[in-house]
Amino acid sequence: MTSEADAIKTEIFGENLSAAKAMRIEYQLDVGKSNKDNIVLIMDYAQNLTLPHVPDVPSS
Repeated sequence: MTSEADAIKTEIFGENLSAAKAMRIEYQLDVGKSNKDNIVLIMDYAQNLTLPHVPDVPSS
């Protein structure tokens, strides 16, 4: 049974590795298509601050 369990773990690891490689390739393609003129604003809900922010100025 141990060798069967090891085989299953190895197969799962291989699937995970293949998925990670596919995501990495997709990310690189997305980065290549990106436009540096676009601005992305995000909200840090834990701090309730918009990012980027100046730490000296409190959130409004």
